[in-house]
Amino acid sequence: MCIRDSPEVIKIFLELRKKYPLIRFIVCTPDTELNKRYGLLLRDFFKNNKIGDVIIKNLTEKEKVLLYNIADVVIFPFYREFTAIDFPITILEAMSCAKPIIASSNNITSTLIVHGKNGFLYSTNDRYQLIRLIEGIIQGTYSLSSIGNAARNTVLNLCSCNIIRNRFLKILSK
Repeated sequence: MCIRDSPEVIKIFLELRKKYPLIRFIVCTPDTELNKRYGLLLRDFFKNNKIGDVIIKNLTEKEKVLLYNIADVVIFPFYREFTAIDFPITILEAMSCAKPIIASSNNITSTLIVHGKNGFLYSTNDRYQLIRLIEGIIQGTYSLSSIGNAARNTVLNLCSCNIIRNRFLKILSK
């Protein structure tokens, strides 16, 4: 599983790793001074607890695609509300690679992700809901292939070059 960093989710990983010792988590975070300091501590924590790996790097587009493609699912646990200016592009990138997303429900994710169809949403104040979702994935409750394909189709239907070009042309013609 691939994840963007979040302390609560890391606690959940630790719990799940004890119950399911074969699962592996990857935390990926950009290479900034703050992330370097805390990322190294996190990397040691992951290594010592055999949870998975921590990647502290500004990934190239090719590296992102590789990382998404080795993941079964991508977890995007950020809790704040997003605007069109800071839309979480990570979600679109992973969905375009046909990867189901598990995301905290907010004003943007809930308009893009249809729970159980092209990804999964959980309430930010219900950690057990997130645990149940991850356990369902581990236990094979969901068809990740079908959900991933639906995720990719969502991105293609909303964000393909032709669709975006047509939207701009429509705006410019007014």
